[in-house]
Amino acid sequence: MLIAKVLIEYQTQSLDSPFSYTYTPEQNIKKGVRVLVSFRNRNIIGFVVDTYLENKSQKELENELGFSLNSIISTIDNDVVLTDELLSLADWMNNFYLEPKITCLNSMLPPTLRPMSSKLKSKPIYKKYVSLNPNFNEKLSDKQNEIIIYLNNKEDKGDFINNIDASKAVINTLIKKQALILSEERKYRSVGNIISQDKTLEKLTAEQLQAYKQIILGDKTTYLLQGITGSGKTEVYFSLIQHYLKLGKNVLFLVSEISLTSQIVSRFKANFYEETAILHSSLSNNEKYDEYCRISKGLVRVVIGARSAVFAPLNNIGLIIVDEEHSATYKQDVAPAYEAKDIVNWRAVYNKCKVILGSATPSLISKALTIKNKYDLVQLKNRYNNAFLPNILVVDMMKELRQNNYSIFSKELIKQIKIVKERNEQALLLLNQRGFAKRIQCLDCGETMHCPQCHVPLVYHQKENNVVCHYCGFSRPFDNTCPKCHNLNLIKLGIGLEKVAEIFKKVFPEMSILRMDADTTKLKNSQFEMLEDFKNHKYDVLLGTSMISKGLDFENVTLAAVLNADIGLMIDYRSSEDIFQLLTQLVGRAGRGNKKGIGIIQTTNPNHYSIICAAKQDYDLFFKTEMRERHLSNYPPYSYLVAVILKSQDQEILKVHAIHVKEQILNLDKDLVVLGPSIPFLEYKAGNFRRRLIIKTKKLDKLISDLKKLKPFFLSLKKVRINIDIDPHIDIGE
Repeated sequence: MLIAKVLIEYQTQSLDSPFSYTYTPEQNIKKGVRVLVSFRNRNIIGFVVDTYLENKSQKELENELGFSLNSIISTIDNDVVLTDELLSLADWMNNFYLEPKITCLNSMLPPTLRPMSSKLKSKPIYKKYVSLNPNFNEKLSDKQNEIIIYLNNKEDKGDFINNIDASKAVINTLIKKQALILSEERKYRSVGNIISQDKTLEKLTAEQLQAYKQIILGDKTTYLLQGITGSGKTEVYFSLIQHYLKLGKNVLFLVSEISLTSQIVSRFKANFYEETAILHSSLSNNEKYDEYCRISKGLVRVVIGARSAVFAPLNNIGLIIVDEEHSATYKQDVAPAYEAKDIVNWRAVYNKCKVILGSATPSLISKALTIKNKYDLVQLKNRYNNAFLPNILVVDMMKELRQNNYSIFSKELIKQIKIVKERNEQALLLLNQRGFAKRIQCLDCGETMHCPQCHVPLVYHQKENNVVCHYCGFSRPFDNTCPKCHNLNLIKLGIGLEKVAEIFKKVFPEMSILRMDADTTKLKNSQFEMLEDFKNHKYDVLLGTSMISKGLDFENVTLAAVLNADIGLMIDYRSSEDIFQLLTQLVGRAGRGNKKGIGIIQTTNPNHYSIICAAKQDYDLFFKTEMRERHLSNYPPYSYLVAVILKSQDQEILKVHAIHVKEQILNLDKDLVVLGPSIPFLEYKAGNFRRRLIIKTKKLDKLISDLKKLKPFFLSLKKVRINIDIDPHIDIGE
């Protein structure tokens, strides 16, 4: 008797163990496919995670189990959608992140392959192809003979039907007569536009060549490639990729935001076009499905993508590259809250391959691991083609205020923007705040407009004339009426990117400005088109959020300025690191060609060490200073953090259970430090109140094991749902 172990997703409860179903040899059930089964009198789709031959009869086995076995109704897939590697990875994620295995599997797949999303039903596209039947020798009409002659002149004696200049009726007649043989060929959807790029691989400098050799000849698994901005890390990446492709190995390349590393994507397409697949959130569901299938079928050798591409079903991996490894975008913010670099480490061990972590501003944890000799440090200390780092000026905006300058633009920045225009150069301006105004307040009663789902201030967007929650996406038209007292005396406070663009046009009417943020890049391929326009100098200035600090390399950009460097500072223990990285990366976009660059940092905290170190482009000084601060507070890398997030619609029940959960955790180990329960940055989100506990530990594996033992207790709590987040970004508190 043939048995398949099927893991299912059931809406009313978490089922973390597979169920046994029988199947017949004719069904040809394989491990890693989706099947349709009956569960509790409902037809539901599940994953086959194992198959085996049972020597006992069905009746004997049912007597032993105490229940009847159902049969698999049908198979959804002809080909495996989950490889053995991905199934093993799901087991590891299940144990490490303490999330149901089905949740882990769902995170790996494009939407149309997930069981609960199967109604989307992405279908392959096939092109009809006809070829000559060499055994056919009957007499044909003149029109029919024209098609035979056409195909006979083709090297492969065949062509796609749509390419043949003849009516469908004539072609169909030839197929019926068996003069032509009809077949189908799978067609894969295009994944969109890329910035134009020549097919070139630059010759490595002596420093780059040394870095390349250090990685190729090294005996470590993981290498931290630390290169200052503009040092040419990408050239090293491409040489390494070529090396491993020649060895017959495949390559996985992760980028922090694929839409803004389009120049790298373009070079991949230019040099490895047919062998490259691209995975990212901006693709349509059909495109994601097709790219996943191309990878799974072994039709590509290089996969480039954002965070979720870490699950690409690529086999025979020889090299994994994580560009801008410090970026917070590699952390997933919904369950399972995985860190992509954890997944990379697991896959590197499984594939026995090397890992490159690249950054101008490495995360403190990665840098600390080089000191512990867990990673090998590879450095690029000079800019490519002997380009100079930009001169960086820190402008004290409190001093500007004392001099009666209330503008978002300091006098120095205005001066430098005018110089950019005079020289026909370009500039980048960054403000990490979308919208027109950060909040709307009533002057009569003091009420602030809040999101009904998250209880945070709504942001006003002038173009659409609506108010938006930047956390859950709630929006509604703005009607200038106070929701509390109903008076018409509302004021818009704070300043967002949309407002800055409006001010800029008034201050610099002769200059063109392009705004890039989540609001202006909603349409497909809009990021690529905007960057292509900026590259071609259709705009003088690119104004954007933190997205423009990553991966952009325009030789005509000579000015990079941060309008308010204090946004996000002192939110949590990572804030100083985040700000240092953002500032260093942004000002490093200037002066990458033959022209000298300048960076400007506007701040009300000019003496903060993260800003001082960014202005000096001094990573080592920042690292020493920040590590000292982390040590004093016992934060990573001196300890591990785990967040326990409690959610409930009943605020009083939530408060009581949060205390009970803390007591249970403290009983696990006397050495644990448990902070909270505290209120996350968003106390109320998506209809739930929330509380958070932060656990500090030196023994992460033991803590995970102990928390697993508490799962029955967590599940027993009425009206409360609990999520575990390993290495949380605690300002988000998801």
